[in-house]
Amino acid sequence: MIEVVIALLLITGVLLLLASRDFVKKESISMTVYEQEALILREIQLNNSLRQGILTLSPLPIEWNDFDSPDLTPVKEKIEKRTPTNLVCEAKICFMNQTCESPSSNKENIYSQSAAITSTNNLQDFRQLKLFCVVK
Repeated sequence: MIEVVIALLLITGVLLLLASRDFVKKESISMTVYEQEALILREIQLNNSLRQGILTLSPLPIEWNDFDSPDLTPVKEKIEKRTPTNLVCEAKICFMNQTCESPSSNKENIYSQSAAITSTNNLQDFRQLKLFCVVK
């Protein structure tokens, strides 16, 4: 009887150890993806010409497939250039007070971050640039 209890405790301990390793691995991947997204968005926020390209556009929202316009091509190129090879990222531009949902129908395992894009001259111009990334 004691042997059975000890065996069950050992098996439970091993299972808990394996489960915690998977959790830590997923958490590590999440942090890495969020850091990459933040870096990409910050570069765009700090670049005057990219910011102006985003602020002059209408109507909103603007989907990733529409980023081929002359004003957004540099933004798209910046995102693609800075995206690590293990990620697939898309972006969307919305009004700040608008819900900016992922264009993907598969909502599982999508990492998203957004950044406020504002003008330095006119505080009335606000846009939200949202980045959606999936691990390959």
